[in-house]
Amino acid sequence: MKAAAYTSTVHLSKAFPMPFSFMLFPVLLIVPVFLLVIFFLTATVKILREYERAVVFTLGRFQRVKGPGLVLLIPFIQEMVRVDLRIQVIEIPSQDVISHDNVSMKVDAVLYFNVVNPERAIIQVQNYMPATNMLRRPRCAPCWASMTWTRCCPSARS
Repeated sequence: MKAAAYTSTVHLSKAFPMPFSFMLFPVLLIVPVFLLVIFFLTATVKILREYERAVVFTLGRFQRVKGPGLVLLIPFIQEMVRVDLRIQVIEIPSQDVISHDNVSMKVDAVLYFNVVNPERAIIQVQNYMPATNMLRRPRCAPCWASMTWTRCCPSARS
């Protein structure tokens, strides 16, 4: 007769059970690394629409105007300011004006403007929207005061 060959296998997990914290180690390592990668991707990749431009600063100094499309930034070193190139509308509330021929009238208007040079709009003006809004009154009042009644209301001619 032949002798039966017996093999014995011992499972290490049953003989030496791993502590719970050791099994959790890969999960505790992978999750923060994954979150860090997502954070850096969102800080690095920016997408600009067709009507937007990005004024990019590297360590506080102007680098260039980028856009539209995909803009890649170096996190914590580069900063981006978005500029909208579409036509902006500011409503000028009605004002009492005395015309050139001493006729009192109420005038209201709408101001349309758009940014042509994003670099100058961000670097040379602290906040261009309120600046444009404040500039409207001193520019419009002399213009309205120099007009005559017949020029403002052509249908009023008799």
